Amino acid sequence: MKPKLIILLLLTLSIADNLEAQQGGKIIKGNLELDAIGTSNHQVPFWMRTNQYGSIPSEGASISAVGSIYKAYRTDSSEKKFDWSAGVQARLNAGRLVNATIIEAFATAKYGAFQLQAGRTKNQTGLVDPDLSSGAYSISGNALGIPQIELSIPQFTDVPFTKKLLAVKGGFSMGDMGKLRLRIRGDSVRNLQTWYHQKSLYLRIGKPRWRLKLYGGINHQVQFGSEREFSGPEFDLHGTEYLWYVVSGKSYGGENGIPRSKVGNHGGSVDQGLSYDFKAVYLYAYHQFFYEVGGLYYLNNVADGLWGLSLQNKKEPGRGQQFRWNKMMLEFLGSKNQGGGLHAKITPSGDEDYYNNYLYTDGWTYKEQNLGNNLFTNKKYARSNLPARNWQGIVNNRLYAFYAAANIQWQRWDLLARISYSKNFGTYATSPEGISTGSSRAIYSPPYFPEVGQFSAYLGASRPLKNNIAIGFAVAVDNGDLLYNSVGGMLRLIKTW
Repeated sequence: MKPKLIILLLLTLSIADNLEAQQGGKIIKGNLELDAIGTSNHQVPFWMRTNQYGSIPSEGASISAVGSIYKAYRTDSSEKKFDWSAGVQARLNAGRLVNATIIEAFATAKYGAFQLQAGRTKNQTGLVDPDLSSGAYSISGNALGIPQIELSIPQFTDVPFTKKLLAVKGGFSMGDMGKLRLRIRGDSVRNLQTWYHQKSLYLRIGKPRWRLKLYGGINHQVQFGSEREFSGPEFDLHGTEYLWYVVSGKSYGGENGIPRSKVGNHGGSVDQGLSYDFKAVYLYAYHQFFYEVGGLYYLNNVADGLWGLSLQNKKEPGRGQQFRWNKMMLEFLGSKNQGGGLHAKITPSGDEDYYNNYLYTDGWTYKEQNLGNNLFTNKKYARSNLPARNWQGIVNNRLYAFYAAANIQWQRWDLLARISYSKNFGTYATSPEGISTGSSRAIYSPPYFPEVGQFSAYLGASRPLKNNIAIGFAVAVDNGDLLYNSVGGMLRLIKTW
């Protein structure tokens, strides 16, 4: 995002701050964070860099500064039809390398239940625990947000004439991913303009007073653009017809020399969940089915998915209470099946090869970071001795992973712990089973990806001091044969106003 636009947004927020202060309703918030970081082996440990919305420290010894300013919706905005918000967050790293990143820069307007948003934001998409999950399949909050314009109903909103039995939320957006590495004719790779589309729709069943509520929905993401570059002049879709093929997922080709397939790289998840409001605990359970190239339509990869269980403590802390758990959760991620085994049902599209696409050689990533769940291994972080195919940006997408996390209050310290262990099997392209398309199977020469284990853990803590200042620290460790072993530590000072 251009510096002039950011400066203009900051000036707008400053003016809004003065106006709201005069009216007695100041809603501008900001903070400045200073970090001192040290990591071993030139690697940032997994849980220190995962689900940070692209706000990642440099490897080795470094210092970082993170500044943000936000104009929030008014606290009484439920009484108003129209409201607006905006914000900017930026990070500066100084170590072996010096770099600056705009983590967020956005403006939002809402009218009633509807919201229009433009810019880069911190996003998650899918039914998962928003605070502690290892990451939703589609958009996890691991990478920087893709700059986009989105029209949405961001919160569950009652459906008229259902007496509050049904509520719905969802969105529709178009974005700009910039230039990505695409494979074109002649097997060469070029940096070409790529656009982004996302839509989602979720339904909640259950009246407000009911303890039990059910959830279900679907999300759909597409990378597209530059099809004529790799398909040639035979590609004849233009304008609204072209966009219809992108948005609908309708297949194209087959009669003009272009292999029949969807326009762009499509993927997403089909989600289900339930919540139960106990007297002392709020329970939330969920599951995600994954889809890429059509296996889910044939129920060929239903063995794969993300399962999660989250518990939130509703009890108010007692006077003088020294220890309290706020939230804890468990997740299991399984993706080894993919409908691609030797005895799997034969389908036109073959195995799913999650997050990989032959044309989009960096896979489901943005700015070198996974857009989806980071337990799928990006080639940037995998050990160099592990085999990989040159068209696969994600070198390990067949895995079983167990994950646990907890947020705990101890005295005045707020503690966050994450721990994961995974068994990893690479991809079908790096296995002796090979890749499948229809009834055909291509088996590549060895070496093949061995079964490797990976352990990663993180512990962070923070506590408030005087004058809206807080201190914190974090330690993290990786040990296994998938990622390089590393240890990291961080000290943090935060000033909020």
